Amino acid sequence: MWGRGQTPRPCISLAVGYRLNLNRRLAVLIKQNTQFLLNGTEKKTFLSFSFGEFLIGIKRKLGDGESFQVKTPAAVAAVRGTLFWGLSDAESATTYASFGNFISITAAEKTILLEPGEIVKIPFGKAPEESKPSEVPLTFLDTFGINGSIQGLDSLVDLHK
Repeated sequence: MWGRGQTPRPCISLAVGYRLNLNRRLAVLIKQNTQFLLNGTEKKTFLSFSFGEFLIGIKRKLGDGESFQVKTPAAVAAVRGTLFWGLSDAESATTYASFGNFISITAAEKTILLEPGEIVKIPFGKAPEESKPSEVPLTFLDTFGINGSIQGLDSLVDLHK
């Protein structure tokens, strides 16, 4: 992770929405004005968001030796197979909502499991707040659409785990 006001280099900053597909196993939909860095290998992938909003869907459960992490200034999220939304805001706080499976989130040496249908905020430099039922409607996912498509990520929604 990096400190407030620092941006990882090199960094991609988008003026428009963008779709990133990695090996047919992962789709990342990114809203405009988002800054991020992609790093790692085919089996161990890291996305670092310094600012912005994203929707990530892992289309198949990761196998042994595979990992996927999302880093923001406030937290690290590790997932094996799910659909989730994230926001890294101007105060370097992060908010995550899970739509499909558990997300392991670590910040300030505290790790929580965010369940499907829950949302959590992580203030910069602090442990995750108490998770609560998400008020993010499923129709919100459509705001990530590119030419009307969210790349089939809606099929990963499973709030009844």
